Amino acid sequence: MIKVSMVDPIDYLIRRKFPGYKALQFGGSGIPFESRQKALQKIDSLNKELNAMPKEELQTLLKTEKEKERQELKTKLELEEKQRFFNRPDAKADFSHWSKASYWTLDEAVALSFGKAPETVSWDQVNIFTKISSFANQYAKTRDLVLRARTMQQLSDPIIPGVFLAWAKRNDISYSVELEEMLVARGQQIADWKTGYDQIKAQFDTHTKTTEKHLDEKDGLIDKLTAEHDQLLVRLAELEELTDSSPEKEKPLLTKERESVLKLIIGMAIKGYNYNPNAARNEATKEIADDLAKLGIALDTDTVRKWVKEGVDILPPDNLKESD
Repeated sequence: MIKVSMVDPIDYLIRRKFPGYKALQFGGSGIPFESRQKALQKIDSLNKELNAMPKEELQTLLKTEKEKERQELKTKLELEEKQRFFNRPDAKADFSHWSKASYWTLDEAVALSFGKAPETVSWDQVNIFTKISSFANQYAKTRDLVLRARTMQQLSDPIIPGVFLAWAKRNDISYSVELEEMLVARGQQIADWKTGYDQIKAQFDTHTKTTEKHLDEKDGLIDKLTAEHDQLLVRLAELEELTDSSPEKEKPLLTKERESVLKLIIGMAIKGYNYNPNAARNEATKEIADDLAKLGIALDTDTVRKWVKEGVDILPPDNLKESD
């Protein structure tokens, strides 16, 4: 709210009608003598009129004039805000260009969330207006949340556009629907990969616990699979920190890691989905593919079958017999 300093009501009302009237009274206005005399007569007449006015009427007039001044100041501030560089037409973001970018820096992402062109609107330029501009103030608050998220490794810098928008949506940070539509149209997923990973891991752990109730603990396979499972989760977490939300190219699995993954795949396929490596046809591969689809990480049945069959190749002969 715009505040008007409290002064003598009559003095305030005279100044509203005759700005700088004090200078007229003391002859420092630079106005010709005759014009000055006429103005002083009008000021004197208004002064007498106000002094003779009933108190309630004077207060009503004062209230009306103060509200009028507030509106004038508000209009002035709004005009100044519209004329600032970040509200000019050339500051509008080219979403067509930025939706094609494989990554954004966090500074670019903040500007784009406001629909502003990062090449025109940057924090260094916006910062000086935070005390007088509502836009700059909101910009500063959003940037503060982004920097805090980066510190807690919820966001990377640079970042995949869809990951940033997913984070913004989860935290009720508004952004242009047009920008999201363009990203989706270009094949980007508005997805929080860390949350998705945690959900998949939770489902995987639940499935593992349910399956373990039906396994024969004497053969030692449970302990072996559990140990490998835990080792792979640790390794996966390490890789997550290096690759999460970054535009780097995915690296192929090393030979030892590939063998560990195949062990996990065939172990879970046999003990979790009753896969029979000796059968000509297996419904287990379709069941695995269906469960993956429910988690939003779909693989076609042929791909699942390919990896399970590769896992069969590393099974010891004795385990193949036990699966008959």
